[in-house]
Amino acid sequence: MIYDVESILQKGLRWPPDAEKSRLTLYKQNENLFDGNHTAVYTGLLRLFHENAAEHSKIVMCLNWHRRLSTLWPDLLIGELPDVKVSESNQEAIDQLLIDTSLWPETYKALIDTSRFGTCPMKGYLDDSGLPHAQAVAPSRWFPIVDSAGQVIEHLLAWQIDKTLNCEIHRKGEVETRTYQIIDGKIASEATDIEINQEAKTTYGIDDYLLVPLCNLTTTTNQWGIDDYTSLDPIIKRLETRLTRLGRILDAHSEPAMGVPEDAIIRNPETGEVHYDSNLRVFPLAEGQSPPQYITWDGQLSASFQEIAFLMDQLYALSETCPQAFGQSVSGTAESGTSLRLRMMAPLKKVERMRINVDPALKKLIWLLAKLANIPLDPKEISISWKDGLPNDDKEQSQIEMTDVTAGITSKKASAMRRYGWTSDQADADQMQIKEELALQGGMM
Repeated sequence: MIYDVESILQKGLRWPPDAEKSRLTLYKQNENLFDGNHTAVYTGLLRLFHENAAEHSKIVMCLNWHRRLSTLWPDLLIGELPDVKVSESNQEAIDQLLIDTSLWPETYKALIDTSRFGTCPMKGYLDDSGLPHAQAVAPSRWFPIVDSAGQVIEHLLAWQIDKTLNCEIHRKGEVETRTYQIIDGKIASEATDIEINQEAKTTYGIDDYLLVPLCNLTTTTNQWGIDDYTSLDPIIKRLETRLTRLGRILDAHSEPAMGVPEDAIIRNPETGEVHYDSNLRVFPLAEGQSPPQYITWDGQLSASFQEIAFLMDQLYALSETCPQAFGQSVSGTAESGTSLRLRMMAPLKKVERMRINVDPALKKLIWLLAKLANIPLDPKEISISWKDGLPNDDKEQSQIEMTDVTAGITSKKASAMRRYGWTSDQADADQMQIKEELALQGGMM
């Protein structure tokens, strides 16, 4: 942990700080895995068969489960956009603000990073024209500064472009910017271009950070979030190794050899070289000789495929997923909405756990953006209605509503509002239309 921002931004010190190297190394490895560059992390795959690295790329089987997992969680969490509700007087302005600030696209990127890195800070800022924006910041640029109790007191955002280190120090109500010169991995100058911007506090009354971290699973010993990759790496590495070996074996024996009579082989008496005329269509067979035949090979690979099936079960268990989460149907038939939700219990529980951290962070970010846009919004009035991201079973939902209306548990109006997402006025108009149509039919009869 870093307890003082000045202790790491001193002339002559290494950048990035030694205390953060293990975290940044993990980020780089997980980025390679997400991008499909697995041989940069699973270096043992390169030594399976050949010394030539170019040959490795041709035969290594890359299973990019990492990317599939990291996109699954934001798909379930915000793929079906949540409903953000505020007071009626502010609702229209907030709806437009969420569009103008690109909140949901940036949140999607941030959720991908919380999966592959464990965390991702989101920043609210004003552009040169004074319009507010939301931005997901790469966690490799984020260095939280904490006090002796482990509470964040400052946020340092630092990134290097060529030989210049750009810094943003976020404090409550202000953002300080400064630059340093970097030579040979060390800070080679004092801070320059120092500017302290207190516009958020003085103009908008925001006495808080303009940066909100989104975190994955957190614990008392890891408050910045645990990534989804580390626990799955041994399984995925084993799967890729096994499938690479299987592919190599099957490639080697995909073209069987041919056994021919000895008379079909011509031997050069001078050099001793053996030659077989592949255009030969007639094979003279002496008494007792066998006709030409293909020599096939049975690799006895059933044990390998049993291991792969076992590893896939472990992958689903440890990643808290199931085949249905990736669109794979075990039975091969369409499932009802209830059946799908029961099978998706583990993924849905993980998404609910993510909401515990994401919900308050997004509410705070929405409040910050509203303040920057001069919208008088009380943070307590913000509510977010989350959805599960699963497809709706219209037939099943209609049957449930019809049963409830018939049993007198609910009214037709309330049922229509739930079933179709109507407002009260829309439901009243629909009921009036039904009465008019029934009256018209009665008059015609």
